[in-house]
Amino acid sequence: MSIGFRRVPALFVAGTLLTTTMFTGAAASADDGPAETDAPAAHSVTLADGSVVRWFDDGTGTLTDKAGRTRAFPVPQTRGRTGLGTPLNPTAAMLQRRVDAARLAPYTVGSDTGAAGSAVRPQTMNYGPVTLPASALSAGRAFARATPKGATPKPGPSPAPGALPANEGLTTSFQSYLNAGGVNAVGAFADTAAYLHALPGTGQIITNVSLGDLTDQSMADAGDDYVRSYGPTTIVKDGQRYLDYPSMPLIPTYTTDNDGRLDPTGATEGQDPNLAEVLMDFSLMAPLPHDRQRPEATGSGATDLLGIAPGAQYRLVVPKEPSSHGIAVALRAAAGQRPRPNVITASLGFGTDMSIGFPSRWLEDDPEVRAALEDVVDSGIVVVVSANDGTRLALPVSIGPDGGSTPTERTDRASEQTSIDDVGPTTTPSRVRDTGVIDAGATTVDDTLTSSDVRTAVYPTTRYNGSAGYSSGFGSRVDLAAPGDNLPTLIHTPDGPGLVLNGGTSASAPMIAAAAANVLAAASATHQELTPAQVRDLLISTGRPVAQPPQADQDLHIGPQLDVTAAVEKVLAKHFPIATSAVRLSVAHRQLLSSDTVTSFVEATDPAHLDLNGPADFWGTPSGQNVVAPITFGLDMTGRGDDLTYRLRVGDHGVIPSTGPSLRLLPGEILAAAGLPAASDAERTVPVVFEALDHGKVVAAQSQQLTFSATDGTYTGALAPDLPGSVPLGRPVTVRYDLTGVRNLTDPALVLSSVGHWSPLSTSEKFRAQWSTPLTAPKGTVTIPASAFAPGGAGIYGVGIVQQGVIFGDFRALRVGVGADQRPEAPILSAGDTKQAHAVALTLAAPKLTVSWDVHKVPGADGASIEFLTPAPTLYGSLNTTTNQNGSGRDDNGVDHVSTLLRPLPSVKGTTVLDLNALGLPTGVQYPVRVLATSKGRPVGQASPTSFVEYRDGDLVTGALENFDVSGGTALIATDEFADGDDGWTHVQASATTPYTLKTGTLGAPLARESGDGRMQRVIGTDPGTGHTLIVRPPFLVDAPALVELRDTRTGALVAQASLGDGPDAPRTLFQGAAIDLTRHRAGLVTYDVNNGLAALWPFDMKTGAVGSPIPVNPANTGRAFSNVSVDESTGTFFVATSGTLGTCLSGRAPYWGVRVNLDATTASPVTTLPLCTAGLLPDGRGGRLYVLSGAVTPDYYSGEFPTSSWIAGDQSTLTGPSPADLGARGPAWAALDDMNHVAIVAHLYEVGTIDDNNAQSEITVVDPATGKVLARHPVVNLGNSTLSTSNFDFTSRRGLFLDPATRTGYVVNPYGNGLERFRY
Repeated sequence: MSIGFRRVPALFVAGTLLTTTMFTGAAASADDGPAETDAPAAHSVTLADGSVVRWFDDGTGTLTDKAGRTRAFPVPQTRGRTGLGTPLNPTAAMLQRRVDAARLAPYTVGSDTGAAGSAVRPQTMNYGPVTLPASALSAGRAFARATPKGATPKPGPSPAPGALPANEGLTTSFQSYLNAGGVNAVGAFADTAAYLHALPGTGQIITNVSLGDLTDQSMADAGDDYVRSYGPTTIVKDGQRYLDYPSMPLIPTYTTDNDGRLDPTGATEGQDPNLAEVLMDFSLMAPLPHDRQRPEATGSGATDLLGIAPGAQYRLVVPKEPSSHGIAVALRAAAGQRPRPNVITASLGFGTDMSIGFPSRWLEDDPEVRAALEDVVDSGIVVVVSANDGTRLALPVSIGPDGGSTPTERTDRASEQTSIDDVGPTTTPSRVRDTGVIDAGATTVDDTLTSSDVRTAVYPTTRYNGSAGYSSGFGSRVDLAAPGDNLPTLIHTPDGPGLVLNGGTSASAPMIAAAAANVLAAASATHQELTPAQVRDLLISTGRPVAQPPQADQDLHIGPQLDVTAAVEKVLAKHFPIATSAVRLSVAHRQLLSSDTVTSFVEATDPAHLDLNGPADFWGTPSGQNVVAPITFGLDMTGRGDDLTYRLRVGDHGVIPSTGPSLRLLPGEILAAAGLPAASDAERTVPVVFEALDHGKVVAAQSQQLTFSATDGTYTGALAPDLPGSVPLGRPVTVRYDLTGVRNLTDPALVLSSVGHWSPLSTSEKFRAQWSTPLTAPKGTVTIPASAFAPGGAGIYGVGIVQQGVIFGDFRALRVGVGADQRPEAPILSAGDTKQAHAVALTLAAPKLTVSWDVHKVPGADGASIEFLTPAPTLYGSLNTTTNQNGSGRDDNGVDHVSTLLRPLPSVKGTTVLDLNALGLPTGVQYPVRVLATSKGRPVGQASPTSFVEYRDGDLVTGALENFDVSGGTALIATDEFADGDDGWTHVQASATTPYTLKTGTLGAPLARESGDGRMQRVIGTDPGTGHTLIVRPPFLVDAPALVELRDTRTGALVAQASLGDGPDAPRTLFQGAAIDLTRHRAGLVTYDVNNGLAALWPFDMKTGAVGSPIPVNPANTGRAFSNVSVDESTGTFFVATSGTLGTCLSGRAPYWGVRVNLDATTASPVTTLPLCTAGLLPDGRGGRLYVLSGAVTPDYYSGEFPTSSWIAGDQSTLTGPSPADLGARGPAWAALDDMNHVAIVAHLYEVGTIDDNNAQSEITVVDPATGKVLARHPVVNLGNSTLSTSNFDFTSRRGLFLDPATRTGYVVNPYGNGLERFRY
């Protein structure tokens, strides 16, 4: 959202003294309760890059970087805790994602997508590391390594001794994805040992093309502060850089430049200091069996991981430029290494979800990368690429029935292929040809959110199941899937190697790549040759079917789930008779983490001690949640036939049938099968035998002794209710719940969420209860009436149990409405001479939008409508403002912003032209656009995916837009361009003041442009009577006095130039603000002298450029800067007020004063006390009233106080007035008077609905100036950049709001700070 911060000179900050310096104070910790006052609770997180995010329960907040620069940074929040007591606060990782996105270049249609700094660029496709508590990290060490106990004799040869590695990650099921219910990798170890006498993957080379930091100790020793902060990620040895991490071999790394040159010692910084993606990829593929690990890097406990292909060799290739081009070059370079790799994996995609809020996209949506990948596959290398991670937790966007992803479909026509330039800011499907790459989707394994059916554990990952933290890409192009959440992986920390949970389709890709290497190794050992296409076909044909979540409205096609053993055995079976054998019985008990709000868990299990009292809750108390957590048994086999049947024998008489070699049961089911109660004061030991049968005969079996701890059978967190996956709109829903085992049950209620924001536990968005009912019985049924869904219509809802209004149990998603077969395609757009596309840009001068649509396939459709959604970007930085993806009507859930416009189209199918100016749409913003089918004027079916319209006011400026002024039909825009110097500081490269024609939206030749002198520009205004324009040019580094320039408005010729001060102390006389008296053709410029604390107003002649003697403003009250300057042209009186509206202004430590200045008499009135946080003074132009706008623009971090702004209709002679009127909104920026229509317009940083709205905007507030009564509110602007962060001038000292009363049009800086926005009031 931001165009980037600049380094503000220390003296500039000092000049504004107390109120513009950010006092951090002592912020409450994330788990503190509300303050004793009525102020909202404060929260503070220091991020890895040193910046600090502070936010409050009312949704407001700020981001302060290491240099002390502050910007608005609202944080949507749901107050409360999980059932395990974890506060519902956003994590530092989630906030860091938003901070990173805010630093990117603004998204502009037609801009250079794919570039390293672009908002639409390649990123790693993991959902982010989840910190493991110490108890989980030490769990593996505490468990005895599992060895087969009492195995039933089985036919056929046994594997060679030691065939199964003894890594604790495997033996404890810490790496449960290796088990039979996961990728079924264990049998492949036994097979390759027995028949090939080798490790899986032997003889193969796997190259990982990824992004991450490659640094070493020598860089830190040489003074690199970045490496000193984050720690070196690699070692350099004998001219080669390596990854050096526990349990893994040394892995050589290479960098590539944009010419494809590989550097074996190349370094990178700023890509990922934790190597979260790189180390996750290799953690899944490369770790060696325990007895083969390097002595100096042996895994222990939780770090004793086992890779799927430990026999392979590995390389890492990282592009120095993390761009589309850089990745395409890296892929070609990796393929050309000698010896050539057999497999290349790339866990990369376009992270549009993190940066602009739209679902992420597959890497092949970039044509250059697509061509590179096709060439690599054609050269004979197997390539695996992650599908994409849909919508990860970052921005507060809604989730639709697709689960958060947009499909990637296969097409045979090159002309139908989409590109990231077109589909990036949309939800329309991608369409690509088959390049031969394996497109890797992700499953969630051991899921409990999709359904109450314990037996079904594996589904495509969506935002409404699994970890609920991402969604797998899906569609006909996705080939194969592998587990993608809650995977233990290594990570780099400043203190050395660490361990976290992570996942995403980024995890699926390396698993599949490792499996491909195993298949190629088996083929090579048996003298078979397999092409990349044959490897892909073999992996798909041997995979296992994946169940579909009942909430989905279409087939979420991700291919079958990878089965490593089946794939390897299909190759080996051509040379060896594979005996049916059970090599191991795994036991994996699902144990939630109380350290995370989303569904994170570990499965490290000791069958001899199944702790039913754990895990510990947020306060360290046993929660008992394990008593209702599934236990998964995996019969790891070789030679498994398709016609086998399975059962689990429990105790002496219990038998539980299973549909396959993996079975998931609740502890209570196991105990009941053994004839034992769930609750007991003593431990219970239960023998179990998992058997495979061929026509009733046991052909393979393994046994275990399970010992369950004593338990009272109760637990802390309420489970999700039982409900259907979907229901038609207009029907009630019956929900079953059971709270009989929940501890300390208090005021339970069944809650239905608002549409699209289904879970309170995501913490990236604002959760709201749309309907609720108290529960008076411990178990039973509740019917949710059809009327409960009326506000939001069709879509995804969440249903769950809430206690005391703030303790949230698990929620389960419910889809309401019809299927995707009643969804029309997204509209096709074009403007002017541009080709048809899904994303287009228009301007006010050329506002005609051509729209093509077709909804005839929707049953019953006899018409259509087009809908422009809420303007973007929001204050959160999201461009995806749809509150109900693919809903059943207008986008209006009753709380989040209603869509901007819904307009009938002339037919079911056709093309029409819309004039956006005639429709009254604000310019300078962006709009998702979709169509709905209608029947007799009412919507039917689903809304289409969204296309995207960027409606610019006109030309965009280069550099930082410092301020602007409007006179007649022209705006003058002051800009500064900055560059980082070799000295490590930021310098002004150039500055300019440029005319902008409001009618045509075109920039003219600069009125003034300077470079190389280190000065910024600020335009004060134009005097039509003299034909002159006043510009002030302060030095950026505060090493000289400000220059005042008078220029010819028409030609730009310099009329006069003067300095505001002279002598040795002049550099410390800081320019603060100015105003022009057009009637008398003079201006008043205010400065502040840092040496003596004196503020002064300098008269300035707009005819000659002469500067008069400064008039002291505060001779008896020094020490405060005055930057608010205004003039009543009817009397010529200037009014100046003290400045600063950051939250510290609320403390009362600094006084707020106002002064009248008479330029003719060269006198100033004594200071008069003004309200704290005065933001502006507006004389009425008649010599009578002076309107005073006041209010803080950020909260007070001492108290958490953040009052709404106020308005006083005061008296010019006394600078006082009646009691203030409450304007209801927060963060007053500017005000302007419209005498023609008798209104005042106030621009507020935060709209009234910020606390509740996931699409929060800034607000244009229409006020009756005489009374302060609010007449209208228009949340159609975003002032996040034009107030706190973009300009190098205090925003209260400059006018940022201009009006054209004749047309009731207003002008502000656009959300990206690179042009103007106009709106109507």
